Amino acid sequence: DVPPRACAPHKRFCSVDCYETWWNEQRSNRVTRSQVAEKIHGPAVNVALSDVQAAWIAGLIDGEGCISIWRERRTGNRSGFRYYAMVQVANTNRLLLDTIARVIPGKVYLKDARKKLANHKPLFMFAVARRSVGTVLACIAPFLVIKKRQAEIAMQFRRVIEGAPMRTFQDHETLAELWAENRALNKRGVN
Repeated sequence: DVPPRACAPHKRFCSVDCYETWWNEQRSNRVTRSQVAEKIHGPAVNVALSDVQAAWIAGLIDGEGCISIWRERRTGNRSGFRYYAMVQVANTNRLLLDTIARVIPGKVYLKDARKKLANHKPLFMFAVARRSVGTVLACIAPFLVIKKRQAEIAMQFRRVIEGAPMRTFQDHETLAELWAENRALNKRGVN
């Protein structure tokens, strides 16, 4: 009996039956989401920052960054939603973001929102790799001031997600509550 495996580098399965068989195996073994992510993507990168690096990155995130929980509609999910935590920093100086990327796993990309206006510099974004969000926040949380509560919510969110068995939905209410609280804290304008 050959276990189903991913057939392409992007973890797509060769058929729907292959995909369903793999998921049923995960569910029957009571495998957690973090264990499945480790099987698919390999072990998460361990982030170790010095106090100086953690304080510097915390200052950047407090001033130019965002700690948020995203929710997107997924018709295939029983809950109807998919949640994930994000940590991002925006700046017009790519060198600054490339410096962060050398210390923390993530990606620097050009955000196209400002590209349309001729008198604006291009805006770059650094997004922390999703599997590293929890460890990065644990390193920088003691140094955060403005976004300390958002970091606490995101770390709690990561603990719930990582500890939940695959294909279970009892944590949906908890995820929705954490998403709503984070969204209220990140709301623009005067409260």
